[in-house]
Amino acid sequence: MERDQAVFLVLQYIQSLKDAEAAETESLDTVSDLLSTAFNLKLDDVETSDKYSLPKASLPELLEAGVESLGVKTPAQELEELKDNPLFQQFLATVTKKGFFKGTEEGTPEYKARHRKMVVRFMAKLEDQKRKEAEQAAEAGAADLPPVPPPAPSRAESGGADTAAKAEKFKEQGNDCLRNKDYEGAAELYSQAIECSPNGPKSHIYFANRAAARHYLKQYRGAIDDCEAAIERDESYAKAHSRLGLAHAALSEWPKSIKAHQRALELDPTNKQTPTYIKQAEAKMRQGQVAAPGAGGAPGGMPDMAAMQQAMAGMGGGGQNPMAAMMQNPAMMQQA
Repeated sequence: MERDQAVFLVLQYIQSLKDAEAAETESLDTVSDLLSTAFNLKLDDVETSDKYSLPKASLPELLEAGVESLGVKTPAQELEELKDNPLFQQFLATVTKKGFFKGTEEGTPEYKARHRKMVVRFMAKLEDQKRKEAEQAAEAGAADLPPVPPPAPSRAESGGADTAAKAEKFKEQGNDCLRNKDYEGAAELYSQAIECSPNGPKSHIYFANRAAARHYLKQYRGAIDDCEAAIERDESYAKAHSRLGLAHAALSEWPKSIKAHQRALELDPTNKQTPTYIKQAEAKMRQGQVAAPGAGGAPGGMPDMAAMQQAMAGMGGGGQNPMAAMMQNPAMMQQA
């Protein structure tokens, strides 16, 4: 399912909520108008409807079928299943003893974020253990089994070097778009690189580059997610920490911005911009410009975009966006 079709189905679902008076109509109208304008899609356009609508299934039905088919679970569902798992409890006790949660209080956003990362790590280790056990069982019984054809490679694995080459090509095209200030095009091309190689040796670069494009698009939470994905794949990649710091700064999350920049400086002491970012963030924090959860003046706890831009301008000294300054730095674009 391509992006425009997904957005069109969301627009149809919003319209169904309005028809059923299941929510406040004026708010739904606002959301619908924003989506229609952003993606240039109109529900009353016959050609668009013929191209994207799926009359025999609603969006919730498609979502339910997709979840069941893929076997995916929400973090809350995964955690609920892990509560009675003795291996998980042992893993939790070990990382707690090692100070993984040090400096955080249970129930705080920082604690929850660390807890989620810990769950992800445990699930990865569990899957790896299951894979090894399956391989050992297969080797033990191989002599008694008839030969079987190898499993079909996944889309990301098929092609080997060809797939890696495709991912690199998408990345280079994304870099060209970024230089030409086509940020949406850059984000889309980096996404294609990630689709080709989600966990390859250069995947951390693709995520970090998409974070840069999303930052320019003011999609700061998305940029943070991409930076964290890059760091999970290569914790030593300094640019991911730098871009994480800038994304947090755009949301006036100064303590997190400082922490990310400090790690970036540890990994790349030669970068002259990083100490400046740290000083600017510390100055903002001393001034009390720290965003509270749900603050910002926008409805529903969404961040105030104008306030973000104002904060970014303040960090830039002469009104220059720190992200722009970073991307103009040849050292930051190297290997991007």
